[in-house]
Amino acid sequence: MDSGMQDKGIIAMPFDQAASKSRSSAALTPLQLLSVHSYLSVLTPSDVETLLARTVVKPVPAGRVVFRQHEPGSGLYGVLAGRVAFNIAAHNGKTLQIKSARRGDTFGEISLLDGRGHLSTAVAQHTSELMFIPRREFMSVVSRRPDLMIQIMEHLCGRLRGHVGDIANLAYMDASRRLARQIIIILAEADEASDSSVEESQGDLAAMIGLSREHVSRKLMAWSKQGVIEQRRGRIIVRNAQALKQIASSEARGDACSLSCPKHNERKRRDLDGM
Repeated sequence: MDSGMQDKGIIAMPFDQAASKSRSSAALTPLQLLSVHSYLSVLTPSDVETLLARTVVKPVPAGRVVFRQHEPGSGLYGVLAGRVAFNIAAHNGKTLQIKSARRGDTFGEISLLDGRGHLSTAVAQHTSELMFIPRREFMSVVSRRPDLMIQIMEHLCGRLRGHVGDIANLAYMDASRRLARQIIIILAEADEASDSSVEESQGDLAAMIGLSREHVSRKLMAWSKQGVIEQRRGRIIVRNAQALKQIASSEARGDACSLSCPKHNERKRRDLDGM
């Protein structure tokens, strides 16, 4: 069994298709993930059989570190259930959450391909179930399949473009727009967003958009008073999606209220009068 799954204090079990039938219906099996993933779906049945023979599955409790920034990469990870966040350490001791992987996503491809350290620290945000394919086995398949390598490169290029867009948003968007946009993104990515709720802590939201927890708390409190959202223990419920979208698309900077807020309109009128 590969050491990449054991050195974090997590017990990894070989994948057993028969035993997988008793698992939660909400969790994918490794076979399902390999079959539906954007680049892994090009694998032949023989390739899939080869990889499944060395695939291990592990339960990961919430808050557990999967791997740390700069640690050598040892294989490919896939999310069968739950969610994994990726954090980068800053020089001031704070962390910035750059992305998260949800059910059906893979991660660890960069260090998988170049054999160097991970670019971020991966932490389970919720109780999760992960699959792991050792680097040697995965690369032996890739070496025989140039079309698979092309698919992986296209996948990573798309991810890089997304990161560039996120960096631009952090640099040019004011705090209100960044927070509103992040809540909208989380709702859009959720498996089931029918109740329009976001199960993220204020600290997690702050890390996602590069703000302090106190700043996020003030913004959410202001929106709660305006009826845009409702805050409950461990949840944020969007009550006025249109107002939230207005905040996310607003050109205003440093304003905690929506475009329909009287204070905002009065301030905008004074600004125009002074031009």
